[in-house]
Amino acid sequence: MSSPVAKDEEKYDFKSLAAACPEVLNPHLKEGADGPYVDLTNPVSSGAVVQAWMHVTHGLRWNLKPGTLCPPVHNRKKYVEWIHLLLSADPSVDMSHPCDVRGVDIGTGASVVYPLLAHKMYGWTMCATEIDPDSAAHALGILKDNNIDQEHIQVVVVPEEAAKQHKVLEGALPAGKTFAFCMCNPPFYDAKEDDGSEKIVKKRRKHGNRVGAITASENATAGGELAFIEQLLEESLSLGPAVKWYTTMFGRKQSVAAFRLKLNTLSLAGVISFRLTSFALGTTTRWLVAWTVLRPTITKSPEATSVASEDETPDAESFASTPSLVADDAPYDSGGDA
Repeated sequence: MSSPVAKDEEKYDFKSLAAACPEVLNPHLKEGADGPYVDLTNPVSSGAVVQAWMHVTHGLRWNLKPGTLCPPVHNRKKYVEWIHLLLSADPSVDMSHPCDVRGVDIGTGASVVYPLLAHKMYGWTMCATEIDPDSAAHALGILKDNNIDQEHIQVVVVPEEAAKQHKVLEGALPAGKTFAFCMCNPPFYDAKEDDGSEKIVKKRRKHGNRVGAITASENATAGGELAFIEQLLEESLSLGPAVKWYTTMFGRKQSVAAFRLKLNTLSLAGVISFRLTSFALGTTTRWLVAWTVLRPTITKSPEATSVASEDETPDAESFASTPSLVADDAPYDSGGDA
């Protein structure tokens, strides 16, 4: 049987997936001019595709919680692969015993997809934090269905007090443990920006969210993705070595450009070292940023000394589509919206 993913890793091989999981996918399969396809704008159909892909690719039993975001697994996989490259390039990280490589997924959602991929692809031990108790319960159900215990993937519900203070990591990390990395994929939108209007729906589609079903915490956060990641940066300066590499995915190029200004300031001060890359799957571009704290003595990051301009945003075509590492002096060019 051929691979369930096309060579460009952005398209599903629906025929192969349906052959492997007919009871899951056949009800959603349609015939088109170019062969079988599934309507990925339909939340139920999209969930069925991911369910089949997870089973065929990783032998996992997975299901989509109704009303929650269906994860685009190809870009999730790219992110995990990039973290593997990041850690492999750092001689201070011992990769000889995969189960001793511990990571944190911030906001794992009901799908718990990042921890599942990290554990199945590389054998890492994961901590999955989640603000929504119902989503955390569904994630625990998926782990139980796959006989994955809390020693390998631990689901942590963010304490109410930490959530009220909009904490990202503080208050959720298990005490006494250190982690090789953390990862997060925060909501694009500011809670004030998201009024459920057709304008917002069009924005979601433009930024690669083809599925309408989504919870409030998955869809928007106070201040949008930039404010969320700036909060993670602030916390990293106090948490310091509790996490070796702090990483995040950006969905908006203006956000990553503004955030890089802060990183540049901290890097020049000798406080952090950082890495940046981007990848494109189809028409969707995502940026990945990682930083490590060299001097965890500052409790608040200094203000950036300049304002991001359109010319400081990264051009997706200037980066390889593979998850290669890009140093902090990577070139910036103007480009279209992601």
